[in-house]
Amino acid sequence: MKVVFACTANTCRSPMAKVIAEKIFEEKNINYCVDSCSVDLYPPMSATENAHRAVNDLYNLSLENHISKSIDESIINSSDLILTMTKIHKKLILERFDLISDDNIYINKINTIVNFVDNSVCYDIVDPYGCDLEIYKDCAKQLFKLINDLAFKISKI
Repeated sequence: MKVVFACTANTCRSPMAKVIAEKIFEEKNINYCVDSCSVDLYPPMSATENAHRAVNDLYNLSLENHISKSIDESIINSSDLILTMTKIHKKLILERFDLISDDNIYINKINTIVNFVDNSVCYDIVDPYGCDLEIYKDCAKQLFKLINDLAFKISKI
Protein backbone atom coordinates (compact mmCIF):
# COMPACT_ATOMS: atom_id res chain seq x y z
CA MET A 1 0.00 0.00 0.00
CA LYS A 2 1.17 3.52 -0.76
CA VAL A 3 0.13 6.84 0.79
CA VAL A 4 1.19 10.13 -0.77
CA PHE A 5 0.91 13.51 0.96
CA ALA A 6 0.47 16.53 -1.32
CA CYS A 7 0.79 20.27 -0.76
CA THR A 8 1.52 23.35 -2.85
CA ALA A 9 5.28 23.13 -3.48
CA ASN A 10 6.35 19.98 -1.58
CA THR A 11 8.77 21.97 0.59
CA CYS A 12 6.90 22.35 3.92
CA ARG A 13 3.75 20.45 4.87
CA SER A 14 3.89 17.33 2.70
CA PRO A 15 7.57 16.51 3.37
CA MET A 16 6.95 16.98 7.11
CA ALA A 17 3.91 14.69 6.82
CA LYS A 18 5.97 12.10 4.95
CA VAL A 19 8.73 11.76 7.55
CA ILE A 20 6.23 11.88 10.42
CA ALA A 21 4.16 9.13 8.76
CA GLU A 22 7.24 7.00 8.16
CA LYS A 23 8.07 7.24 11.87
CA ILE A 24 4.54 6.53 13.10
CA PHE A 25 3.90 3.72 10.62
CA GLU A 26 7.18 2.05 11.56
CA GLU A 27 6.40 2.31 15.28
CA LYS A 28 2.93 0.83 14.72
CA ASN A 29 4.09 -1.87 12.25
CA ILE A 30 1.97 -0.47 9.43
CA ASN A 31 3.38 -1.71 6.15
CA TYR A 32 2.73 1.29 3.93
CA CYS A 33 5.08 3.06 1.56
CA VAL A 34 4.96 6.83 2.07
CA ASP A 35 5.79 9.64 -0.33
CA SER A 36 5.07 13.34 -0.90
CA CYS A 37 4.63 15.67 -3.84
CA SER A 38 3.46 19.12 -4.91
CA VAL A 39 0.17 19.77 -6.66
CA ASP A 40 1.70 22.50 -8.82
CA LEU A 41 4.57 22.40 -11.30
CA TYR A 42 7.68 23.64 -9.52
CA PRO A 43 11.34 22.92 -10.16
CA PRO A 44 12.93 20.51 -7.67
CA MET A 45 13.72 22.24 -4.37
CA SER A 46 14.90 21.31 -0.89
CA ALA A 47 12.59 21.43 2.10
CA THR A 48 12.51 24.82 3.80
CA GLU A 49 14.94 25.31 6.65
CA ASN A 50 12.12 25.79 9.16
CA ALA A 51 10.35 22.59 8.02
CA HIS A 52 13.60 20.71 8.59
CA ARG A 53 14.19 22.36 11.97
CA ALA A 54 10.60 21.76 13.14
CA VAL A 55 10.59 17.99 12.55
CA ASN A 56 14.15 17.70 13.81
CA ASP A 57 13.50 19.65 17.03
CA LEU A 58 10.19 17.92 17.77
CA TYR A 59 10.70 14.36 16.53
CA ASN A 60 14.41 13.98 15.70
CA LEU A 61 13.54 13.54 12.02
CA SER A 62 15.41 14.88 9.00
CA LEU A 63 14.40 16.52 5.74
CA GLU A 64 18.04 17.05 4.79
CA ASN A 65 17.85 14.85 1.67
CA HIS A 66 14.35 15.88 0.57
CA ILE A 67 13.98 17.05 -3.03
CA SER A 68 10.51 18.20 -4.07
CA LYS A 69 8.62 16.67 -6.96
CA SER A 70 5.33 17.42 -8.69
CA ILE A 71 2.40 15.06 -8.88
CA ASP A 72 2.03 13.22 -12.15
CA GLU A 73 0.05 10.32 -13.54
CA SER A 74 2.58 7.75 -12.33
CA ILE A 75 2.23 8.99 -8.74
CA ILE A 76 -1.57 8.93 -9.03
CA ASN A 77 -1.64 5.45 -10.56
CA SER A 78 0.86 3.93 -8.11
CA SER A 79 -0.83 5.35 -4.99
CA ASP A 80 -3.57 3.78 -2.93
CA LEU A 81 -4.30 7.04 -1.12
CA ILE A 82 -3.39 10.65 -1.88
CA LEU A 83 -3.92 13.01 1.04
CA THR A 84 -3.84 16.74 0.38
CA MET A 85 -3.36 19.53 2.88
CA THR A 86 -6.28 21.61 1.59
CA LYS A 87 -9.57 21.28 -0.23
CA ILE A 88 -8.13 23.38 -3.07
CA HIS A 89 -5.22 20.93 -3.48
CA LYS A 90 -7.69 18.06 -3.87
CA LYS A 91 -9.72 20.03 -6.40
CA LEU A 92 -6.59 20.98 -8.38
CA ILE A 93 -5.49 17.33 -8.69
CA LEU A 94 -8.93 16.11 -9.71
CA GLU A 95 -9.31 18.88 -12.32
CA ARG A 96 -5.76 18.87 -13.65
CA PHE A 97 -5.84 15.14 -14.37
CA ASP A 98 -9.51 15.14 -15.41
CA LEU A 99 -10.46 12.73 -12.63
CA ILE A 100 -13.95 14.02 -11.90
CA SER A 101 -16.84 11.73 -12.83
CA ASP A 102 -19.66 10.02 -10.96
CA ASP A 103 -18.11 6.56 -11.18
CA ASN A 104 -14.49 7.59 -10.82
CA ILE A 105 -12.38 5.59 -8.36
CA TYR A 106 -10.13 8.59 -7.84
CA ILE A 107 -12.81 10.46 -5.91
CA ASN A 108 -12.26 8.08 -2.97
CA LYS A 109 -8.51 7.75 -3.52
CA ILE A 110 -7.81 11.50 -3.30
CA ASN A 111 -8.92 13.36 -0.19
CA THR A 112 -7.80 15.96 2.29
CA ILE A 113 -5.94 14.47 5.24
CA VAL A 114 -8.37 16.11 7.67
CA ASN A 115 -11.49 14.84 5.94
CA PHE A 116 -10.08 11.34 5.42
CA VAL A 117 -9.23 11.00 9.11
CA ASP A 118 -12.57 12.40 10.27
CA ASN A 119 -15.24 13.01 7.65
CA SER A 120 -17.32 15.02 10.12
CA VAL A 121 -14.83 17.92 9.99
CA CYS A 122 -13.44 19.93 7.12
CA TYR A 123 -10.60 22.39 7.54
CA ASP A 124 -7.27 23.01 5.86
CA ILE A 125 -3.73 22.56 7.13
CA VAL A 126 -2.46 26.13 6.94
CA ASP A 127 0.72 26.69 4.92
CA PRO A 128 3.57 27.80 7.23
CA TYR A 129 5.75 28.96 4.31
CA GLY A 130 7.56 32.18 5.20
CA CYS A 131 6.53 32.03 8.86
CA ASP A 132 8.71 31.66 11.92
CA LEU A 133 9.82 28.34 13.39
CA GLU A 134 7.04 28.19 15.98
CA ILE A 135 4.38 28.23 13.23
CA TYR A 136 6.18 25.35 11.50
CA LYS A 137 6.27 23.46 14.79
CA ASP A 138 2.54 24.05 15.27
CA CYS A 139 1.96 22.67 11.78
CA ALA A 140 4.17 19.63 12.49
CA LYS A 141 2.28 18.94 15.73
CA GLN A 142 -1.04 19.17 13.89
CA LEU A 143 0.25 16.75 11.25
CA PHE A 144 1.58 14.38 13.93
CA LYS A 145 -1.85 14.16 15.55
CA LEU A 146 -3.63 13.66 12.23
CA ILE A 147 -1.16 11.01 11.12
CA ASN A 148 -1.54 9.15 14.42
CA ASP A 149 -5.29 9.13 13.75
CA LEU A 150 -4.61 8.11 10.14
CA ALA A 151 -2.45 5.20 11.34
CA PHE A 152 -5.27 4.00 13.57
CA LYS A 153 -7.78 4.25 10.73
CA ILE A 154 -5.71 2.46 8.09
CA SER A 155 -4.66 -0.27 10.52
CA LYS A 156 -8.36 -1.21 10.62
CA ILE A 157 -8.67 -1.41 6.81
